[in-house]
Amino acid sequence: MIKILHIVPNMNVGGLETFIMNIYRNIDRNKIQFDFIEHYKEESFYDKEIRELGGKIYHFSLRNDNNIIKYIIELNNFYKTHKEYKIIHCHMSSIGFINFIVAKINKIKVRIAHSHNSSTEKTIKGKIKRLMMLPYKYVSTINYACSSESGKYLFGKKKFEFIPNAVDTDKFKFSKYNRIQIRKKFDIDDATVVIGHIGRFNIQKNHEFIIDMFKKYNFIHPNSKLMLIGNGELYNKIKAKVKEMNLEKNVIFTGVVNETWKYYSAFDIFILPSFLLFLKDYLLLALKPSAMV
Repeated sequence: MIKILHIVPNMNVGGLETFIMNIYRNIDRNKIQFDFIEHYKEESFYDKEIRELGGKIYHFSLRNDNNIIKYIIELNNFYKTHKEYKIIHCHMSSIGFINFIVAKINKIKVRIAHSHNSSTEKTIKGKIKRLMMLPYKYVSTINYACSSESGKYLFGKKKFEFIPNAVDTDKFKFSKYNRIQIRKKFDIDDATVVIGHIGRFNIQKNHEFIIDMFKKYNFIHPNSKLMLIGNGELYNKIKAKVKEMNLEKNVIFTGVVNETWKYYSAFDIFILPSFLLFLKDYLLLALKPSAMV
């Protein structure tokens, strides 16, 4: 059996985590097994399912204590005692080079770097992350990216392979039953226009713009609601913004949910105004609401 060790922040619900799980559920696990290094001490959303599928999870505390020296020592000891891992697949571009250097010292020859983003936040923290990404491509042996933009952003002129995000499209077909059940759960009648967004609350997903846009849309269409699905570091900030703009009765925060595909049927409009999209694209979505079909 081939064992692949995935390096992730944690396995809570998010884009890269769902991407990994979609693949993990569908591979032949008699031939290939996924194990995980997570960087928080706490249990994550997908941990239980991972163990049920036969995977192992190793928790490091880097994101809790920010102790890089401790992390390097523990990581080195880990690779010394876990010789079964010949392939590591890293989804953390900011600290990936640290993991790969330690892995290289321990003679792990296949080191896969995977780019999932095409930008970092325009803050001091973001600039530090960007600097930490620069050596990553020099210690990887295989480079993957979820888009050409994310590949060029992380790997520059170095060769990378585009790996489309795996999606089970059948789950996303419109379901009248799901529409009724989800709207009933949140006490929403069928005449109300529901604008939905699913994504981690971080800078890339552009939640502040979503709230600003919905404020204007709701002024024109009072019988409308905004449903935000997910969690993340900006969750409390966005909730505060909603309160400040007196939109609390019209904005629904669901938190992390199971079976997110069911929620698409409850939406009349789905928006994804990440910073890679053009303003005109999601203005058109706001101006031309239509049922999901």
